[in-house]
Amino acid sequence: MTRRVSIHHEWTRPYEILTYDRRSLLALELLWREVSRGTRAIPDSVVVHPTQRESDGVMSEMRDELDREVTMALLASFEALFRTDFLDRVRGRLKDPASRDLRALHRGKGDRPDMDSILDVWKSHSSRPQRISRLKQYFDRRHWLAHGRYYVHKSGRQPSPQDVREVGRQVLEDLPNFPRLRP
Repeated sequence: MTRRVSIHHEWTRPYEILTYDRRSLLALELLWREVSRGTRAIPDSVVVHPTQRESDGVMSEMRDELDREVTMALLASFEALFRTDFLDRVRGRLKDPASRDLRALHRGKGDRPDMDSILDVWKSHSSRPQRISRLKQYFDRRHWLAHGRYYVHKSGRQPSPQDVREVGRQVLEDLPNFPRLRP
């Protein structure tokens, strides 16, 4: 017997994560401005290195890491959106075609099917299934990020947080009777 999942409705939404990203980028900019001025308010061990080029490299690494963290958080938020919708449809016994297919998935895999299975159901109901394929690639990237990045990731370039948000928004707009994102 599988345990019933309780939904925590206070999970972080994509727009909240993007707000965090904007604020963090501003903080990084301000930090870099202070480092460039040579202010003593920032300890040398934080970002200052013997050459300007090395300091620039540290700041670039910080920006890249922030992008990875925000990308992972955004994808986790999209996963929460899909999973809560899945459970709402299953428990509410909604009658639309997508809900019926999601209930069939639930009968086979319970309250916690893998994300690919949920997205595959939606792919069959999407007006643009190639967008869901792109989102699935991003979820694969999230898996790589979440599990330590110890292997070479096959998918190529790192999507920006804006790429992830835009594809997620497009996917949700394509799906029938799916909750929309806030701006």
